[in-house]
Amino acid sequence: MMGGTVWSSDALWNGVTLLNDAAVGVYGMILSAAFCGITWTRGKKWAYGLSMAAILLAQAAVYGMTTDLQLLKLLYPLVTHMPLVLVLAILERKLLWPTISVLTAYLCCQLRRWLALLLTALMSGGAEVQTAAELALTLPLLLGLLYFVARWVYFNGQNIWWLGLCVALLAAKDVPLRRVMKAFLACGVPTLALVELLHFAGIIAPDAASERNGSYRLMFGYGHPNTFGGVMFGLLLAWVLLRRARLTWPELAGVAAVGVFLMIGPKSRSAALCTFLLVLLLALAKLRTRRGLHPGSRPRSITSASKNAAFFMSFLLFPLSSMNSPHF
Repeated sequence: MMGGTVWSSDALWNGVTLLNDAAVGVYGMILSAAFCGITWTRGKKWAYGLSMAAILLAQAAVYGMTTDLQLLKLLYPLVTHMPLVLVLAILERKLLWPTISVLTAYLCCQLRRWLALLLTALMSGGAEVQTAAELALTLPLLLGLLYFVARWVYFNGQNIWWLGLCVALLAAKDVPLRRVMKAFLACGVPTLALVELLHFAGIIAPDAASERNGSYRLMFGYGHPNTFGGVMFGLLLAWVLLRRARLTWPELAGVAAVGVFLMIGPKSRSAALCTFLLVLLLALAKLRTRRGLHPGSRPRSITSASKNAAFFMSFLLFPLSSMNSPHF
């Protein structure tokens, strides 16, 4: 065909490339803000919007000064990530969580690239097809992440579940955690017992309850039913990791009973779901090995990763359970 085709027009191609670069910047900045636990007032929204525009202008200025791709990769964190962390830290008056939010959001940018690479391979295309696919995927992927992931992170990202996820990931990688789990249990069990003693003695939040869809959920002295559920499951997971080689069927039944209690008492569905999945995988592993779980075994790795599966399943359960809420 003649030089008037879409991909042979240098000006149009450069425009698409620049638009794609701007789109991924906006994509990352919006996700970073969504992951942060900021209470967004009108003034903060204006400040963040102006900051986004300033960062995009800084990117354009840098791109205009050099075409060295290696240099641009080195400069990108300086003109994008660091200013964005600084802006969010000023708005939230914290540093750690804005840093984690920015790094997590821009890691999600890889989802866009991976899907675009898959489409490019299926279409047997080249760099032009990949860039166009990335641009086309930006908005639907951003909306999906905001709905299914960012909402969950906003409400749960700074509580005990993240700690439990890290422990499960370490266990799945066969990191030696025995001494750590012993210390955790030695500290956590007496602390939980003390909180419950003070709670039922009427000293700590004696009448506190959480309401959801007209039903009340007991908090057992903690600030939220899911916080209590997270504490209980964390201690349970630590105990299972210590007992993995000698776990008996009556003990598994006891773990299942804890799951039932979490479902009925505080009605912490996330904790109960994790507990039931843990029991199921422990039972399957026990039937397969006939000896229990040992370091380096595949069943142990699967079992220690069970919380991760339930954790990601809760991404879907949260928006589905929120649809009937008056605040949805």
